[in-house]
Amino acid sequence: CAMFEPQGRLLGVAHQTLVDADGPDDAEQVEYAPKIRGRRLRRELAANPAQQFLIHAQAVDRRVPPQFELVFVADREFDDGLALRSAAGLSARSCFVVRSNASRVVQVRSAPWIPAQRKVPSPENRLRRSDDDSLVDIYLKDIVEAVPLVPMCDLPLDSRGHVLRGEGRPARIAHLSAGGVAIRLARSSKRARRSGIDEQPVWLNLVVVRELDPPEGIKPLQWVLLTDLPVETPQEIRFVVDCYACRWRAEEFFRTTKDGMKLEQSRLDDAASTARLLFFITIKAMFLDTLRAD
Repeated sequence: CAMFEPQGRLLGVAHQTLVDADGPDDAEQVEYAPKIRGRRLRRELAANPAQQFLIHAQAVDRRVPPQFELVFVADREFDDGLALRSAAGLSARSCFVVRSNASRVVQVRSAPWIPAQRKVPSPENRLRRSDDDSLVDIYLKDIVEAVPLVPMCDLPLDSRGHVLRGEGRPARIAHLSAGGVAIRLARSSKRARRSGIDEQPVWLNLVVVRELDPPEGIKPLQWVLLTDLPVETPQEIRFVVDCYACRWRAEEFFRTTKDGMKLEQSRLDDAASTARLLFFITIKAMFLDTLRAD
């Protein structure tokens, strides 16, 4: 989790931790457990990535001075119904953009572009019915395929299809189109049912970003983004796209620490020593990021 100011300067990094909480009711419990090995480690890591996103978001939301506006950006492993509902309940100055797996049933208001044959029966794990008769249940992936798109922006990409920063020559320029629509998460999540957490339906916005004319033989770029930012105008949709494009800055940071500074080759196995190492490596990586940006 990396933090940037509006001008693009890296402000700080929240490193991944193990957590012993499975839901927002225990969000304050963070465990830097030394010498965790084998089955327990695999079980905790498998259960908690989405919860880590929420824990970091809540911690930053409380500690950053109130004059700052925050946008939390995360990749597909953080697409989790319970975390999304909880992140939507952060303070008014905090918003999020999370890349989606596009694999759930959601509700959307009926519109001419929605394919009627794609509508699905109401799921059994519906949280609560709505009095709005215009709402239909549909797979998110079918909305992604049908939502109207308009030309949005051009993005320089490297050979791996990642957004390229100022330095270097792009492998290609992606001509992106985008569109947005409001969706309603109205199904209960497995983590909430397992933890006995009472969930409520929540409205979010879906932004679909797609490259319509990729070079021959190249897989087109596509982002499916969930956000609580407004998406009613092209300018608002563009802001959501720009927020997610910044995520590749965090990828550069971790590539620097892992490949350049060999962080993963450390033999430290206690929490205090690991924390000190992460602190000094983070400062060094932030300095290098500033040199690249300047």
